[in-house]
Amino acid sequence: MADGEHAFDLATAVRGGPGSWKATVDPGWTVGDRPNGGYLLALAVRAALGVVDQPHPLAVSGQFLAPPAVGPAELKVVPLRAGRTLSTARVTLVQDGRPLLEALVSAGQLAADGAPEWQRASRPPDLPPVDECLRGQPDVPGRVRVNILDHLDIRLDPATAGSFLGRPSGRLEMRGWADRLPPWPAGARLAGLRAPRSALAGRLVRRGRRGVGRQRPPGRPGPPARRRPAAGLAVGHVHRRSRGTAECATG
Repeated sequence: MADGEHAFDLATAVRGGPGSWKATVDPGWTVGDRPNGGYLLALAVRAALGVVDQPHPLAVSGQFLAPPAVGPAELKVVPLRAGRTLSTARVTLVQDGRPLLEALVSAGQLAADGAPEWQRASRPPDLPPVDECLRGQPDVPGRVRVNILDHLDIRLDPATAGSFLGRPSGRLEMRGWADRLPPWPAGARLAGLRAPRSALAGRLVRRGRRGVGRQRPPGRPGPPARRRPAAGLAVGHVHRRSRGTAECATG
């Protein structure tokens, strides 16, 4: 592994271009034998950024048509818009001639200290200290192995982790902390924003920031990234608002 390179860089590496990229779906980013959705979107982002003339992903959406298998894959990229501040491309992940993921990636330029254009008045939820939260384990007797937790440190608030302890509360709510193992370099953190989001079931931003996201129906772009992610723990809160809609307050 080269200096400054992280396992995530290797797991999301793409080769070729511009219209067709080769990649390998890595077994280290799976739940059981199914690749994590955020990881797959990161593959799509890497391919899209190889085509559009912009450095940072701003908004990414995806239609998961069928789960890919671990192993070789092709990423077909079609540029849709090229602008001075925003460019967009469509990415299709294909295995054995079959499309398995359709993603839409909008890219632009993120300032390291850019402020969000809109912030919600409420603050992120108060959480117990990290050491008092329930840590996600890759291996749990009687369950499939969660390989992605070899790379992500997920800590759930015990008050919202009852379903994992055999004591479901009946509330569709989850709160917790998240970080990467080991700390990721800035480039990998930005490309991999969706991996911890999907692992924690909510959008995660750096501790001390305020914002709101909403999980939307597949195919609609999610809330855009507003600044480059910083190092350190993130806090996320996801809860159901209505049928099929979950609101994710983050900070």
